[in-house]
Amino acid sequence: MSTWRCAVSLVLVSGSLGGCVIHEVSPNPSVVISAHATHVRIDTSALKDAQHVSGMLFTSVADIRKSLTNGLRNAAGDKFAESGADGILLKFISLDLQLTQGLSSYIGARFRAKWIAANGELIAEVSSKAEPHNRFEQDRDRHVEDLLGVVLERAIEGYDRATRSAAMPANATLP
Repeated sequence: MSTWRCAVSLVLVSGSLGGCVIHEVSPNPSVVISAHATHVRIDTSALKDAQHVSGMLFTSVADIRKSLTNGLRNAAGDKFAESGADGILLKFISLDLQLTQGLSSYIGARFRAKWIAANGELIAEVSSKAEPHNRFEQDRDRHVEDLLGVVLERAIEGYDRATRSAAMPANATLP
């Protein structure tokens, strides 16, 4: 790719994400929920529902809690529960959006979450960074939708790793 094209791509992506408020989106995480899984709930009450993305002129992401709830509902399908004590709970502790600059500028995230059993027992704790699958996405809403989908993918992968390793004998190794 020529220097001219790289510069144009940077301007297009940076410009498309600047100067706006991005509202509720509906992420579609690329995960598989077992047919034998219990119900899944989400608690986002510890998160700020709107965040300004540092380094981006006048860019805020609003309705973060509702967007994450939409994404988990999309991933879990009929295993998703709005409320109730049964099943497991994905409890977000923190989520910080940040601008990552380079060849392409994109919004990334750092987050912490816990998976909690119906009896209150801690199943897994996840801390990770996430970036959208398509860092060059020019549609602002789609960019954030993609990012929050990856956040949920990482959280679900953390649960999967923790429960898989807990079920394995002490002398076994993960593939």
